[in-house]
Amino acid sequence: MRCNKTLDNTVFFRYVHAVSVAPAPPVSSQNFSRQTKLLLTRRIHLTIVLSALLWCLGFILAPLLLSGGWLHEFAGGRLVSFYGHICHQIESRSVALAGVPVAVCSRCMGVYLAFLAGALVAGHPLAAGMSARIGRELMILALVPMLADVLAGHIGLYEPGVVTRVMTGSWFGFLAAVSLVPVAVGAASELIRWPRSERENPVAG
Repeated sequence: MRCNKTLDNTVFFRYVHAVSVAPAPPVSSQNFSRQTKLLLTRRIHLTIVLSALLWCLGFILAPLLLSGGWLHEFAGGRLVSFYGHICHQIESRSVALAGVPVAVCSRCMGVYLAFLAGALVAGHPLAAGMSARIGRELMILALVPMLADVLAGHIGLYEPGVVTRVMTGSWFGFLAAVSLVPVAVGAASELIRWPRSERENPVAG
């Protein structure tokens, strides 16, 4: 009887020892990879949104700075000169703030501000999961009104005003962001993850 009890105790302690030294069940690599990818895409998306915000603040702050003192005028002048490389800055085609035209024309202003709004919307899962075909169709749909407005002005059908310039530019900027930002986020995510995967799984020389 005592022998059986000793044997039972021995089996029990062996079981406890085996359980205590057994490795913990591994975390699912699939779940870890999914969480890491989600965090990475969110950071890239936030970077794009913040970049668009800074870009918009630049051409909006320029006229406000120009209406200040000489130091403000210097900073505002540098901003106007910078945006002058990408926009004609014709005063009659620009929106004025504090009596001074912004650093880009009304159409460009509509494009950039709407792109910022579209970039925010592009973070939604529906936009992120959009197919490449739908993205191409959206780009065509975005370009048609703006190109038609530009063409109408060139052939003399009518003279596009500030309102039509802002509207067609905004339409293009918003749809361009919704269709392009998810693609850019996905491409940047893969580009960042690729070197890491190469380091973790080096190819034998």
